[in-house]
Amino acid sequence: MEGRGLPSQIRKLPFASRSVGRPIRVHVSVSQNRCNLVPLHLTSFKWRLGQMMEHPASKLVACADEVETVRVMAERLRRLRKANGLSLRQLADATGTSASFLSQLERGLCGASTSTLIRIANSFGTSISELFASAESGKDPVLRRHMRPTLPVTNGQRKMLLSRRPLTHFETYIAEFDIGGSSGDDPYTHGDSHEMILVLRGLVRLELGGDSHELDEGDSVEYATSVPHRVVNIGDGPAEVLFMISPPTSTSKYVDGFRSKVGGAG
Repeated sequence: MEGRGLPSQIRKLPFASRSVGRPIRVHVSVSQNRCNLVPLHLTSFKWRLGQMMEHPASKLVACADEVETVRVMAERLRRLRKANGLSLRQLADATGTSASFLSQLERGLCGASTSTLIRIANSFGTSISELFASAESGKDPVLRRHMRPTLPVTNGQRKMLLSRRPLTHFETYIAEFDIGGSSGDDPYTHGDSHEMILVLRGLVRLELGGDSHELDEGDSVEYATSVPHRVVNIGDGPAEVLFMISPPTSTSKYVDGFRSKVGGAG
C-alpha cells in the first residue's frame, strides 16, 4: 500500500516504514504544548488508518497541520542548538535531559513535556511559544523604524532590538545614547560570543577590559562578550551605536523586555 486511493492529507503523514514488523511513525496528538509521535507496527497502523479514514476531511487536515507543527519545532530546536555551538551532550547537561532524547526530539521521533521544552527554550534565549510559532515566510520582512521593539530608557540609553525572534545565528541592536548616557554604571559581560559595535552617530568611549577606546562615527570594534565592556557617550550630542552578537547570548526573559512602540511585543 503506497498511498493509492488515500486522501492527500493522509499521504503527507510522516510514515517511516510500511513493512510488516517494522515501526511506523504515526502522529497521535498535540495538546498542552506536548507533541507525541509514537511507533506503531503494521497491524496497529491499519487500525489507526481505518479510524482516520472515517474522520471528516477537516479533521484529517487538522492532523496534517499538527504534523507540520512537530516538524517546525524539531527543525527550530536543531537550528538553535547548532547556532549556539552546542553538542547534544552539552545541551543535555544544561537542560537535565539526555543526548539520545534530544536527538530523537530534533528528528520529530518523540515528544517532550512542557517543563522540558521551557528549559530547552530558555537555554537558547527564546520562549516555548516561539518554538511552535508558524514559519515567518508570510511575515513582512521589513522592520520599520517606528516598530522597533524597545527597552525602557536607562542610564540615558534607549536600546532597540533589530533581530527577528527567535534569535538563532545572531542578535542585533541599536542603542541611542543621550549626552553622558552609557550602557550601565559598570562594565559587564554576557556569555562567550563574538560582538562587534559600529558607531553610527556621535562620539563614544568603549571601556574594554583594562583599555579605553574613543570611537567616532564610522569606527567599529570587535571583541569577545566574555571581556568586561561598557559604552559611554562622551560627545556634545546624541550618539547611536549598532551592536551585533553571534551566537546570541540574551535570555528569553531579557528579550521579552523589548516592546514595540506600536502594536505591543515585537
